[in-house]
Amino acid sequence: MWKSYFNAFIRNVAANKLMTGLSVAGFSVSMAIGISLLSNVNSHLKTDHFHPFMDRISRVVTESVDDEGRKYWATCPRQLKGSLRQLSFVEHLSLVTLNRQDKLVGKNGDIDMDIAFGDEEFFKIFGFEVFPQQARPLLDDPAHVILTEDAARKLFGQENPVGETLNLRHSGSFIVAGIIRKPPVRTHLKFEAILSDKSAAFTREKSRERENDPDFRSASLYVLTRSPGNLASLNGVLEKISIQAGEEGRGMLKFYAQNIDDISPWDPKIRNDLNAGYNRGGLRNLIVLAGLFTLLAGMNYSSLCASKVIERAKEIGIRKIAGASGADILKQVLFESVLLSLITLCLVYPVILILNRFEATSFLAISPSGTDLLFILVAGAYAVITGLVAGLVPIANLKLVNVLKNPGITKKRKILSVQEGLLAIQFTLVVVSIIFALSIRSAQERVRDDSFRKLPPDIYVLGSIRDAGVPVEKVVANLSGVQRISPADYLPAYASTPNTMKVTTGGDAKISLPYASIDENFLDLFRLSLVAGTNLSRDGGAYGVLLNEAASKKLFPSIISAREIIGERFSNDTASFQVTGIVSDRSFHVHRVFPIIFLNSATPAGSLAIQLQPGADLENTGQMIRRSFAGYEPELYNYRERVLDSFDSGIAKFNRALTFLISVLILIACIGLFGIAGFHFEKNIKALSVRKIVGAGNIQLISSAARPLLKILLISIVSGVPLAFLVTMTIGRSIDKDLSVGLLNVFGGVLAVAVISGLVVISQTSRVIYIRPAAILKEG
Repeated sequence: MWKSYFNAFIRNVAANKLMTGLSVAGFSVSMAIGISLLSNVNSHLKTDHFHPFMDRISRVVTESVDDEGRKYWATCPRQLKGSLRQLSFVEHLSLVTLNRQDKLVGKNGDIDMDIAFGDEEFFKIFGFEVFPQQARPLLDDPAHVILTEDAARKLFGQENPVGETLNLRHSGSFIVAGIIRKPPVRTHLKFEAILSDKSAAFTREKSRERENDPDFRSASLYVLTRSPGNLASLNGVLEKISIQAGEEGRGMLKFYAQNIDDISPWDPKIRNDLNAGYNRGGLRNLIVLAGLFTLLAGMNYSSLCASKVIERAKEIGIRKIAGASGADILKQVLFESVLLSLITLCLVYPVILILNRFEATSFLAISPSGTDLLFILVAGAYAVITGLVAGLVPIANLKLVNVLKNPGITKKRKILSVQEGLLAIQFTLVVVSIIFALSIRSAQERVRDDSFRKLPPDIYVLGSIRDAGVPVEKVVANLSGVQRISPADYLPAYASTPNTMKVTTGGDAKISLPYASIDENFLDLFRLSLVAGTNLSRDGGAYGVLLNEAASKKLFPSIISAREIIGERFSNDTASFQVTGIVSDRSFHVHRVFPIIFLNSATPAGSLAIQLQPGADLENTGQMIRRSFAGYEPELYNYRERVLDSFDSGIAKFNRALTFLISVLILIACIGLFGIAGFHFEKNIKALSVRKIVGAGNIQLISSAARPLLKILLISIVSGVPLAFLVTMTIGRSIDKDLSVGLLNVFGGVLAVAVISGLVVISQTSRVIYIRPAAILKEG
């Protein structure tokens, strides 16, 4: 019996080679995306599940309260480690500083690297496998670095890097002590190289923290307790320490322990948990997206099964009269649909390997594990259910008793109308997605032009000038080719600064505002303008300050005019300041302006803005700076180019992912249209033959064959345009409040759909030119 089913399957596939191939291709791509997205969800749910003490590892979370409300942080004050060290139920403690960037100095240019700082207990808590084993204690050695397997392959290829020297631009030179093997599952501890917290680079970082007082936002504290039940005891101790910390004047800080298994999915209330991945809402969106693509491709697969059932109506009727039971016929149809679905599933893995080679699909995090039996079973069940539904729907709509009297014409029309409805839904979604994507792209271009066109092209930035060890401002200012300089901790193209101070205008309430140190050249160099008052001056003292308009409105909400704010005073715990000028928010090179206070620079700045004289050579200036400071490897870059590159690279990944998804959506819809167009052509071939005999021209014949399909496309466009407006005004506005559709985007979306679908329709309907009416009518 099963052999006869299989032979019939081969015969039917051979009779419908083109449509079967197209449907399987489209279904395999969409199934690959769906399975990859589900695999992404699976990997997030299994984050860090390779550590041997999962139920005993916790991270200390800080809760702070200020004038903006309650905030939570994945980091904590460093001194908390000493407070927990003496607890009897604590086995190990490790302070880890993540999310630091540096550059590897190489012969062919610098290579960006994510670095972290850890201590000797890091590998006692976490289950990272290190090769060789004796490299683990070397994390306590400030002269060594341990690389991840991916970083080692990126830097050294297949060579063994152990013992090699790594020259990091800002951190110094280190000897590679070992390699951390790639974990079997995802981890929130993201870095490419980990250095000792006893290194000179870490010492410099801690000294800067004391200057800027970023408080509890730098290092994460991980605790390994002696048993899983100690988590409640740890939280009890942390509660007491939090009250103590508040009494010592560090602000309203509270602490609690978060089990490592609860870090991912990400809890959105924790602000600086940068590597926790998606939150639960994001994972739900991935599941919905996977289901959407599978559903759209499944529509085509169902249409394919329906077409096969219709074409085999007479065969089914004859088998029924010959004694075959309805169950036998149902088994035959379902066997074929499920087998084809399983074949498609087998093609998914090669498709995933192909997609893995393209940068556009990197957002999928494609990593289905061949050893994950549960995931394989779920994928297999998913394919079987898809095949059952795709085969059951059309066979249920066919009356087997009447197929010989009338070969399913009524049901054929019914099934065809269902297929046309599914196709209309597909192309409606295509219209919506293209218009939505064009609207996002237009908004990006508008932000780029409006925000960054005012960037000065002749400003260069010398980064990390503190690493020189001595003041560099005067030396650089006297170099040939340098016109002006401005030391600054803040660059106007960036949204905000991490430095904040609590200030008051005289009342009891204090407001926390960002601040930056600048000098009198800052405004002119970066083309910022004043709406009132005067600029800072060299001899104006440390207590004259500038506010941008956003800060002035927050500090002095009752004063409407910017001119009236000039001369007003405010203070923090140590000093009183007087407002000398208000900086225009419109002159900032950012899409959204944050409040900021500009102080007269009294402390060493983190970077130096340099304006070169016309015709001065950047490379020559960089060489002169290197010769002036022994051992200092400065990063000198063009301010405008760096900002534009940063903006473009930031949106490029999103745009590639969006383009890829829309392309797959178009492919799926076009495959469905291709099948329906061919089906319509075969259904109307006799009528077209008669028209050709009576003298209809090729254009008339093609138009007649395409008319039913053009109606479907017209319905899709008419329904898709208002739906695109609705999606943009709801989902789009949640991404960007200034997002709008625009007639040009609507026209572009409609034109793209018209051209693509028109080519597909013509590819099928143009076959009417080559039909032989006499032979077709004779067969009829």
